[in-house]
Amino acid sequence: MLLLIVAPRFYPSSKTCSSCGSVMDSMPLSIREWDCPCCGSHHDRDVNAAVSLKKYARIIA
Repeated sequence: MLLLIVAPRFYPSSKTCSSCGSVMDSMPLSIREWDCPCCGSHHDRDVNAAVSLKKYARIIA
């Protein structure tokens, strides 16, 4: 069975740490890599967004 889950339009996937779940207050689109101030994990913005959305889908489903 295939299940489609749609994240809310303004879900902060690219600025949510995929390691600890903390959310950055703001992040300009020009920032492509960042370090989480809570856990220190280094993230590529696009890869982190993909992992965050995958975790979101697992929580919702």
